[in-house]
Amino acid sequence: MFVDQNRSAGADNLGEEPHPARTAAYDDPLHVLDQIEISERLPRYGIAGLTLVVGLVGLIATTAPDGAAGSPARVAAIVFLSASTVPVAVVMARVHLGSIWWSEQPSLRSVNIAFVVYADLGLTAAFATFQNPVMGLHGTALFAVVSGYVAHFLRARPMLWHVVFTTAIIIGLGVRSALSGNLALPSVLYATMVSLAAANGTVVLLTIFSSESKKALRLQIESANTDPLTGVLNRRGFHYIATVGVPQGKPFTVAVVDIDNYKDVNDRYGHAVGDAVLTQVASMLVEVVGDNGVVGRLGGDEFAIAGALDKAAAIGLANRIRRLRFDVITERRITVSVGAVVYEGHTHPTGDETFVDTAIRAADRALFEAKNAGRDTYRVISGSSS
Repeated sequence: MFVDQNRSAGADNLGEEPHPARTAAYDDPLHVLDQIEISERLPRYGIAGLTLVVGLVGLIATTAPDGAAGSPARVAAIVFLSASTVPVAVVMARVHLGSIWWSEQPSLRSVNIAFVVYADLGLTAAFATFQNPVMGLHGTALFAVVSGYVAHFLRARPMLWHVVFTTAIIIGLGVRSALSGNLALPSVLYATMVSLAAANGTVVLLTIFSSESKKALRLQIESANTDPLTGVLNRRGFHYIATVGVPQGKPFTVAVVDIDNYKDVNDRYGHAVGDAVLTQVASMLVEVVGDNGVVGRLGGDEFAIAGALDKAAAIGLANRIRRLRFDVITERRITVSVGAVVYEGHTHPTGDETFVDTAIRAADRALFEAKNAGRDTYRVISGSSS
């Protein structure tokens, strides 16, 4: 659950790219939506409403001489298609659009594809029933509405298929309109180009906007969860990653690491040296923990580690941390104290925020014991498994 979630300490200061897998935390749509507080109600109801509007347009077409009026079969086909927009609108009013917009999960993408296929084929079927192809050509402007959804909620390949399909339908209806003789060729070209520009231009412009918006949000969320000095997770980011990474029914460890006599270092050598000590400690903690957990800075000179470790592994980790050598100050040895709590086979569910809070408090108590024992040592205690 915790593999590669850390960022190289100090990366922000060095202008480096974040660790590739660190961004996995920001691929979780629920995490993202919780932080940016997007309201899905208006977009959901907006899409549902537009779906019903398209159905209403179809019903109006049944009364138009150039549409389906006078042909019971054509009227029945369009009424059926229009009626189908009601259950589809109900479904779309309940779809979690924010999760679909952000997520890469195939199960969520399939909802998008199904809706777009329905919309594209439904509109095409309706246009095919019109007695005058010119009316169908005018109707293809509705593909722009579908394209707006495509731009935000579909990936590149299905998006391309939508563009190819709608382009073919628009051109096909343009050719039929020209051959029918019901409209002058320049007018046919005009109507065709307007529909092509509306449908495809919407995809291009909104895709760019959606992509850039997600990039900006990702950077803002990552910044909000990263300690700017050390490059590791801040308290907020650590709390979230630790919460979602709790392995059900398996060992889980939370450790708190504190720099001994850090205030004296700041007072004697200045804040610049103190910051350098913090950065080096963070970097070395990330290196020692590796893929076995996540590292965060809780504040000041206190760091935290969370990982799926049993007691033996936790003791080994604490001992390795205590043996680290920090060389920012040559005439004085920098030491750390470690307090850790280990939960063996606990039953707390993943996402239980209170469990992580409890674990941090328990690790703090263990750290207090280590400090009272003279510093430069560690204490590993067992937590309640219930």
